[in-house]
Amino acid sequence: MRGVLITTILLVGLTAAGCNADASSQNSAGRATESAAQQPAPATKAAVACAPGEKPGVLTGLCASQLKPLLRGSSAQDSAMEGCSWNVRETAFAIDVLLYRTLRCDGKETTLTMNVGNHMSELQYVDEQGEPMVDGNGEPLLLAKIFAGHPDGRARALWEARDSMDDKAAARLCDLRRPYHPEGLPADALIVDVQRKSGELNGDGSKPLCGPFGYHPMAEAIDFWRTHQGYAWYFTLGTDLWPIDPASLTIVQKDASGKWGAVAAGS
Repeated sequence: MRGVLITTILLVGLTAAGCNADASSQNSAGRATESAAQQPAPATKAAVACAPGEKPGVLTGLCASQLKPLLRGSSAQDSAMEGCSWNVRETAFAIDVLLYRTLRCDGKETTLTMNVGNHMSELQYVDEQGEPMVDGNGEPLLLAKIFAGHPDGRARALWEARDSMDDKAAARLCDLRRPYHPEGLPADALIVDVQRKSGELNGDGSKPLCGPFGYHPMAEAIDFWRTHQGYAWYFTLGTDLWPIDPASLTIVQKDASGKWGAVAAGS
């Protein structure tokens, strides 16, 4: 039941590669709007007293030291730069809670909020005043776009990339691949691209061949997919210091005994 509800909340669109988009989105707007209001209730108090300087999470009631062991994913961002520290934060993720690591420098940090959509949901940056951040054109600054992937997030990522292309024959040449330059990326990062020869990666003629969700050789941003916990996540990150650790994103929920734990894929 939980998997069905989450999928309804986030994106009632296609849930596996090859499905029909129109059929899957039928009557989805009403269901998504109604379900989006079902967010985890704020916790009443922390399970134990937090260490000095720690505050319990509003949604889980847990201290940062209790949240950290719940994080999943292998990160290349373990060491913070001098004067900064990684801190675990939380935000509502439909009826569950999303945990993530954010970089705190000089007493300031960036947090996240989730914008729920029918076909796709978004994780948007939030500033110190709690206001959603926008770029110079007034467009939301996003960490990731999220697509329901039950039961297979990899299939959903590949479908989205291929479906974004006008040339369907060319789209069939696109596939999920390991990043060409994985340094600093999450261990499970993926890209969508055609099979390239090594000399094509840095040549002047190198160009994107798999649409807006595919590999962009000359892009000024670092784009990649992650597929975990029943979702496909498309990240667009700059080349500067990342304020959020993309490998740390973990969906958690409370079980019948009241214990918080990471959601298993497909649950």
